[in-house]
Amino acid sequence: MKMVVWLSLLGCPSPTDEATEIDIPELAERIRAKHQQPALAIAAVNSQGLLGQGVAGVRRHGDAQPVEQSDLFHVGSCTKAMTATALAGLVEEGELSWEITVAEAFSDRKEEIRAEYLPVTLHQLLSHTGGVIPGTSGQEPIFETFRENESLDPVSRRQELVVHALSQPPVNRPGHGHSYSNVGYGIAVAIAESQTGREWTDLMQEYVFEPAEMKRVGFGWPATPENPHQPAGHYPGSADPTPMELDDPYRLSPEIDPAGDVHCSIESFALFARMHLRGLRGEDDYLAAESVGFLHEPVMGDYGCGWMKRGIGGVRASWHNGSAGSFMAWMAVFPEHDLAIVACANSGSGESALQEATVELLQALSKESASPAR
Repeated sequence: MKMVVWLSLLGCPSPTDEATEIDIPELAERIRAKHQQPALAIAAVNSQGLLGQGVAGVRRHGDAQPVEQSDLFHVGSCTKAMTATALAGLVEEGELSWEITVAEAFSDRKEEIRAEYLPVTLHQLLSHTGGVIPGTSGQEPIFETFRENESLDPVSRRQELVVHALSQPPVNRPGHGHSYSNVGYGIAVAIAESQTGREWTDLMQEYVFEPAEMKRVGFGWPATPENPHQPAGHYPGSADPTPMELDDPYRLSPEIDPAGDVHCSIESFALFARMHLRGLRGEDDYLAAESVGFLHEPVMGDYGCGWMKRGIGGVRASWHNGSAGSFMAWMAVFPEHDLAIVACANSGSGESALQEATVELLQALSKESASPAR
């Protein structure tokens, strides 16, 4: 899809007879080839809707089957922003409070939880300031407990995660340090599930996917034995990308799915970013602009709740990246330019390609020099 965008949409001087013309599929193919990625997908939106999208490459390295625009990509830790959005919806409805504490949510299990964690709030868990162990490698001893008991359903696993994780010493003093934690997001959702009686997947459907009009979205790896005709993830670290087999046993441990296990099409991904773009521009939508601003406001350093606020080449932005090892995703929102850009690769080595695609599209649309923030 070639897109023609009037610069006035981006807060730039109004054009007279000219428009900026961006061939997104060409951009995707050029950057994909440069960075030797199997496939790349890119999309841009403004507050009114989709500006354009494009995909390039193949679903699986060594196979000629091309990637399609409706194909699904795993977005890894960009899921955190979606989970935080769902919980913000519950807060707006009065079913949750940002200040609910571990002690209040799990009063019947307080004796199993270290005293340091009892005053930790939902907001601290979502902003990685609760002192909770990371759970970012998937190999930590805490996950052994769950591998030995596969019969537990995800909700029960998250309830057990609370006591297993919060019986360990904090990595820093809760409320006084920032430590990125997948486990913290699992515990945050355990609070929501215990307070509402609803499962995370249902909350995501009701409070994120439906209001954002994300029609191509789900959980887990896109390609499965039941649905093989989707992009395969590829492991980095060799001359040729190594595709995941359909029966590859690697997956996120279900108790931390809320930290990183959503897949979606590039268009659906862009529509999620649009929800946040509108809020950051002061527009009340499904979520009030105040709620969106709260999620993006840094608590320590540049991290809020599922979003980092850091400039990209001098342009103010909120962004996040995500990877569970075999895909890479990137989303960036530029409220002053009424623009959001998302990009995905089906390889764990794709981050530099996605940054370059984002920056080039930003440069073209905002007419400002930009480079990836460090």
